[in-house]
Amino acid sequence: MSKIKMAVMLSVLLLPMATVACSNSGNKTLKNETQASVDAKIIDGVTTKEQVKQMFGDPLNVNYTDSGKEIWKYEMVHSSVDGINFVPGMAYFGSRNHGTSKQLAIIFDGDKVLHHTMASSKTVTGTGVLN
Repeated sequence: MSKIKMAVMLSVLLLPMATVACSNSGNKTLKNETQASVDAKIIDGVTTKEQVKQMFGDPLNVNYTDSGKEIWKYEMVHSSVDGINFVPGMAYFGSRNHGTSKQLAIIFDGDKVLHHTMASSKTVTGTGVLN
């Protein structure tokens, strides 16, 4: 096989793996946040609802505790398609993605933060036999 044909064949096979797709959903302000960085921004008993909104925007979800305290929830999910999805013929067996999910929950007592927590977890999703 000529060098040109070999190069074309390799580029056709490897190009999809070099352009792996990523997606983000939810509140993008959480992308680079950690528990430590959130702790530096939100001070329980001091930080107000307005300050939280300025930092993170509107919450994804608002709930209330049994005692009437307001809970704001923020979430961001980052997902990347695994390279195996681009191997010719593998689509018949399913697909696989991996990523990170981040959640920020804030409980308010009146206008001030009573308690907050930031959680981050690795995620893996798949379909078919690759699941």
